Amino acid sequence: MYYTHLAVSQLGPSFANYIDLNSPILIFVASVVEMSVSADYMHNTQNTDRVKWAVACGVVSTFICLCILLFMYARVAFVNVIAGPAALFLVALWAAGAGVNTSSEGPFYYTGNGFFFSWFAFGASIHYAYCVYRPALAKAEDPHYQTSSPAPITSEKTSSGVEPPAAAPEQDSSA
Repeated sequence: MYYTHLAVSQLGPSFANYIDLNSPILIFVASVVEMSVSADYMHNTQNTDRVKWAVACGVVSTFICLCILLFMYARVAFVNVIAGPAALFLVALWAAGAGVNTSSEGPFYYTGNGFFFSWFAFGASIHYAYCVYRPALAKAEDPHYQTSSPAPITSEKTSSGVEPPAAAPEQDSSA
């Protein structure tokens, strides 16, 4: 993840400010690639149930990630409610998807884009689930836990469409 963030930050500060690698963007990219490869495989070879499953994994995952990303972009507060269950569903979907897709009878038993992106989507979904549930896990271990994650998404924006900057913490003047 560090190298991905480093590569994104090299594209420019304005681009890096809009990409959150803790969002489902990585799963979305992997799902689109896996869906494309499996659809091409289905078109060029036989339509077995495992190939149909590979296409279905990509389509369902792409749709879920796209919805979450659009909700995040639109600053819909509802995304905070669906992020947890969606993250767990994506982990379960890609656990089954990577297992079936890359099995000896699956469409991606050989190393190629479908093989790598099936496993990448599984890893990215675990990372996303961890990022969604990290504050809850830390709070369960330590009741005095102070979250460093951003505040829940609200619809507050200025007239220019930019969120107002966070207020600076007050300093104790008695020191």
